[in-house]
Amino acid sequence: MKKIIFILIATIALQTSFAQLKNTRWEGAIKGDNPQNGVLDFKKDTLILYDVNNEIVETMTYKISANSFTLKKLNGKSDCDNTTPGKYTFEIKGGKMLIKNMIDLCDDRSSALDTTTWTKLKKSPKIK
Repeated sequence: MKKIIFILIATIALQTSFAQLKNTRWEGAIKGDNPQNGVLDFKKDTLILYDVNNEIVETMTYKISANSFTLKKLNGKSDCDNTTPGKYTFEIKGGKMLIKNMIDLCDDRSSALDTTTWTKLKKSPKIK
């Protein structure tokens, strides 16, 4: 009985984390060699990073596990290859999301996203 309750609680927690990001958009600033404002657009299983001109900077897959997500590049402007994943923790409080690098061997992605704060957008911005 205890195992069933634990599995049920773990499943609900995982679905809640996934639901917190799925189909949401977040505005913030990426860091690194080319700091700029941008929008993180979480789709069903894809994350698109747009710049201030609504141009796609990077398209990645993401997978959620508790309070972290793993990113893998599909295409974009970074020097990351399509096989190197990056793992990040995230914490959402009061409409803000803090992203921190756990492990990411791609310097372009890790320097851009590590220790960044994003504000949840209430209305969807015009995205191409």
